[in-house]
Amino acid sequence: MLSGKFIVAAAAANQTGQLLSTFGVMALFLVFFYMFIIRPQRKRDKETKEMRDSLKIGDEVITVGGINGRIVNVKEDTIVVQVGADKTKIEFQRWAVGEVKSSKGAGTAKAQPKAEVKETQEEPEKKGIKMLRKKSAPAEETVKEIEAKAEETVQAAAEETAQDAVAVVEEVTE
Repeated sequence: MLSGKFIVAAAAANQTGQLLSTFGVMALFLVFFYMFIIRPQRKRDKETKEMRDSLKIGDEVITVGGINGRIVNVKEDTIVVQVGADKTKIEFQRWAVGEVKSSKGAGTAKAQPKAEVKETQEEPEKKGIKMLRKKSAPAEETVKEIEAKAEETVQAAAEETAQDAVAVVEEVTE
């Protein structure tokens, strides 16, 4: 009779040992999944969130849909991206940015002052005319001289814009 109780106790101990080893294997799987799957994914998500939070005007970005462009306006939840040679502007949610190709002021964490932001959004022709207005014209300058200077300024700005467009096309084709 004593041996019957011993067999039952041994069977219960065996089942308890199997149960503990099963829980041990499950715990090892959970640790494995956490260390090699969950933790790295959280790290990537954190880096992506920081990248999207640090978007600023002038950054060249690629959206998750594959659209390349330059940021011209940054709002709380959205950004406005300028794309193509005709400078079409498209508004995207911040989460739609997949990658920042280049940053206009790389290395500086400060935001641009508002005056500089407005200047980067103006057309080159408007900048040339504003520059002429800022200068005080002597009385002997004629209207033709002022028009000639304006034309030169506009031409220089147009050439600079064309060079920027060529650089963007070269980047896209690479």
